[in-house]
Amino acid sequence: MTDIEHFIESFGLRYDKFQTPKLQGNENLNFFDATCLFFNLDAKNSLIESNIKDNYSKVIEEFTYTHQNFIFLPRTILSSSFEMILNYYLPELRNYDFQNIINKKEWIIAQALENEFEKENSYNFIYQNILNSVGYTGDIKCGFLISYAGFNYVIGFDEYTYFFNSGNLLEALILFFKSKVYIDSDARDAFNIRNTIYEGLDNETKENLFQIEKQLNEIKKSGQLLLALPVIKQLIEQNFADIRETHSHLSKIEVNLMTQQIFLPQYKNIEIKLSYLTKAVYLLFYDNPQGINLLEIKNYRDQLLSIYSSICPFDDLDKIKQSIDDITNIETKAIYTHFSRIKSTFLNLMDYEYAKHYIVTGNCHGDTYKFIPIMKTTNQNILSDEDDERACY
Repeated sequence: MTDIEHFIESFGLRYDKFQTPKLQGNENLNFFDATCLFFNLDAKNSLIESNIKDNYSKVIEEFTYTHQNFIFLPRTILSSSFEMILNYYLPELRNYDFQNIINKKEWIIAQALENEFEKENSYNFIYQNILNSVGYTGDIKCGFLISYAGFNYVIGFDEYTYFFNSGNLLEALILFFKSKVYIDSDARDAFNIRNTIYEGLDNETKENLFQIEKQLNEIKKSGQLLLALPVIKQLIEQNFADIRETHSHLSKIEVNLMTQQIFLPQYKNIEIKLSYLTKAVYLLFYDNPQGINLLEIKNYRDQLLSIYSSICPFDDLDKIKQSIDDITNIETKAIYTHFSRIKSTFLNLMDYEYAKHYIVTGNCHGDTYKFIPIMKTTNQNILSDEDDERACY
């Protein structure tokens, strides 16, 4: 029996334990990681809601010391950066106009915004859809939905079991979470993961990614991702059948034969803008989907020169040849600069869980055999449109 189960049973409460199905196989976007949601499908428990509303500011302040986010939907609204965050963490949603969906009030997300839940029963439907979306099939009508130690717990209570002489169940839960905080180990784990993903990126890209991470954390703490889960799940189930049949949540790469522009068509045809020389390096690996051993990169000099000459508008042939010679000389390590720029570009557009399929990489750190993962697995053909106006390197 886990510690939280001991806590629940010490109050004589009912609970159900289960795991949430992963959304489109993307483990990074876990809406319920370290989250505590209050829900109420029973009008008889209005005193509990009143208590939380009256003490909401204090509750949120106390939760800042617990490593958990507390979500109370009557205080939740969507921020202006919500759509951008969704597009970054689920880029296939770029194809859908969320603002238009909200304006037309066609989805659960629109109903969640209306009147800030002023009507007594206006958010019961939202609660039920959230519970359904995380895979809960039990019959508890009022309680907490908590993510803890890799599992979801639905803890049931009513007004009689929520209040007791010295306080209430939410106050006791806060004390429990506070006792389980391990700041040093959590911070160390997070730092190691971040270093691996951000390795080799320029400072501007790192700052952009830190800002995205900050906005995501703010949205998660406010409950907005949790609130949107039903609509995202419904969009995926109804509209992404074609994506599942091809590359799951991934877009293919398309390159225009005339202009050599690079696009991801399943992500609202987003363009991957690279400098001419970096684009030439990327297209070299695109044209060699099974990969290239960098120890043999000199053998690809003429092919890289042909690609670069076709996309670079300058006529200085000597300068062009010198640039290609530098890249195809593994001792200069010039090619790694372009790998870093490619990685930075994709990480500025989407989360690493998606970007890792499109960057030039190897099977392990230090491996000289490099490839574009999605090209190696799908062996795509060339297509695409327009011109990249960036300067040559």
